[in-house]
Amino acid sequence: HRDLHSFPTRRSSDLTSLKLAGHICIGLAGLHHMGVVHRDIKPSNILIEPGQSVKISDLGLARETSSEIYAEPAGTPHFMAPECMEVGRPFDVRSDIYAVGVILYQLIYSRMPFRGTTREVLHAQVHLHPDWDLPEGSNVDSGTLYILRRLMEKDPDRRIQSAIEAIQAFRDQVHRLDRREILRAQTQARQAAVEADKALETGVTSLAHKTWTRIDKFLPLSSVPVWVRWTGLGILVAATVYIASCTIR
Repeated sequence: HRDLHSFPTRRSSDLTSLKLAGHICIGLAGLHHMGVVHRDIKPSNILIEPGQSVKISDLGLARETSSEIYAEPAGTPHFMAPECMEVGRPFDVRSDIYAVGVILYQLIYSRMPFRGTTREVLHAQVHLHPDWDLPEGSNVDSGTLYILRRLMEKDPDRRIQSAIEAIQAFRDQVHRLDRREILRAQTQARQAAVEADKALETGVTSLAHKTWTRIDKFLPLSSVPVWVRWTGLGILVAATVYIASCTIR
């Protein structure tokens, strides 16, 4: 096993980031279905197995949602939802959803949403917003950023409400990105075909011209009517195209 900390620190693609976040939420969906909030979702507690399957570890802070309340803030400051700082508030699965958003932010931006001392980070989680400006050269899709913003909403009522809802959002976006890549590949293939046709046409015309020039050396055509010469050249080009196409096949 390796944890998510060992995942490459360079920015991940939309697809890689969304798929990893989706796998995390699949594990969370099982916990939440049993009425348990993890309360410490972070990279070191996400184990990646061969094949990119994911397991969630370290349930030391996990609690049942039905009876427990926050007696004091608990968790890792960088991944704690704003409501986790509210003493006396009931446990809620949406705090785990916020932590998934922080992980997704880290994968996309290759940095944490908030940096500083523990006190500064906790203050920022409640009162500040992350920097959403993408690094130069990044091509992250707007749909991916929309999902990320919803995961990291300060107000839990405006946040994605469950791991199941997050999984569906990830899945829809992955399908959209896959479709975009297919369309892009098709466009590139069509452009390559057009360029190949142009290259073939240019090469064939050049070959026909050279052949015509050689004929003219041995059989002067200056006395032949212009229309006859153009007709002959057209026939020669057509024949060369046919021979070239047969050769390609």
